[in-house]
Amino acid sequence: MRKLSFPITAIFVALFLIPYSSSTLHAQRQDDTDRFFEISKNLEIFSNLFKELNLLYVDPIEPGKMVKTGIDAMLEELDPYTNYYTEADAETFKFQMTGKYGGIGTS
Repeated sequence: MRKLSFPITAIFVALFLIPYSSSTLHAQRQDDTDRFFEISKNLEIFSNLFKELNLLYVDPIEPGKMVKTGIDAMLEELDPYTNYYTEADAETFKFQMTGKYGGIGTS
């Protein structure tokens, strides 16, 4: 009887798992591509709406406040624990917790 030069498990891996993993990887790439396209499309819509509001709204808008409101509303959809802090809020929080101010490092 002839002995196989490599184990039967290697044949199984070569015939079944490798094609499965490459097709799964292709499907994952397609899902990522679709997701990134949707994100890009929606960011473009948001950007265009923001520009139109800035130019044409009857009252002046505060861009920073509007973006923060939009981000907070988006995160509120996820869960009550995910929050966004502006850079100023983060510095204030850091100072309150540690008593240290992290400036630019000059004295």
